[in-house]
Amino acid sequence: PNNPIPNNPIPNILVDSGESTIDESDFVSDQFARFWRNYPTKKAKSAAEKSFRKLVKGKKESQVRFWVDMILNYHADCIEREDVGASELHAATLINQKRWEDDPAYFERFKAEWIAENGK
Repeated sequence: PNNPIPNNPIPNILVDSGESTIDESDFVSDQFARFWRNYPTKKAKSAAEKSFRKLVKGKKESQVRFWVDMILNYHADCIEREDVGASELHAATLINQKRWEDDPAYFERFKAEWIAENGK
């Protein structure tokens, strides 16, 4: 059965980490810079940053790292599978449309692997 991904599908280990949220800090700017540096389609940077900031608003540092890693990996996977249009997909579109929700199995696999590598 297709289980829809919850609105905020962050592993409990990250949510309960005790970190404070990062709303408008240098950390968010640094993580967006890391995201943009690694996202292959360099178009509409300001729209991408706006979408990125909206996605990570109110989240903890570990959650932001999770989202950056997940989105970059998901997009790379789409390109590798030669999904139509993936190589031209603007970052803002990917984020705004939550394209990773199109493949819940990928998301769950990535989340489990990410927790195994990063959960403390």
